[in-house]
Amino acid sequence: MAGKRALLNPWPGRSSMEVTGVEVFPVGERPLKASANAVADDRLALKKPRVIWAGGRLFAAMPSYRTEEGRYRGLRFHRP
Repeated sequence: MAGKRALLNPWPGRSSMEVTGVEVFPVGERPLKASANAVADDRLALKKPRVIWAGGRLFAAMPSYRTEEGRYRGLRFHRP
């Protein structure tokens, strides 16, 4: 499978995940409106995505961190 990434499905026989928990923490300041936590299938947790108001609409910004060089990197998780 040269040039293609194989997808690893940790839940064989299922094509989608069920959201099993959501917590929203309103902030109310512009542009940051809220922070949240979400859980899928009681196994996968997404911590601290942000809800931001920009360009006349709301969107979700995924968690990121700042490197030593001052650049921002998105968080990634994978199974070895």
